[in-house]
Amino acid sequence: MQRKASNSFYSKRLVWLHKDIKIPLKIEFFKGKRKEPIKRLEVKKLEQIEGVWTATNNIMSDLQNGSTTALIAEKIHYDNKIAKSFFTVRSLEEPSQDEKLRSRVR
Repeated sequence: MQRKASNSFYSKRLVWLHKDIKIPLKIEFFKGKRKEPIKRLEVKKLEQIEGVWTATNNIMSDLQNGSTTALIAEKIHYDNKIAKSFFTVRSLEEPSQDEKLRSRVR
């Protein structure tokens, strides 16, 4: 699948999908005309949570500087009822709103 022009920082992405559930298992990110990727996202653990296949343990690697970041989801809930008011600019800029939202999903 080709990206839309100027829609992404990356010039190309190679995506490996799970053949049955169509979830990305690995994504390599390219910049410019480079032949080697500059970053790589690898899914280390997939779980079915509330009927939804979810990547719960991921590793993002910066292949230029050798750093890695673990992206681990410890608590996931789907179909939460969240008021639209939490998504106003004012609410998103106000740190106290974050705690109100978190208290609703604990």
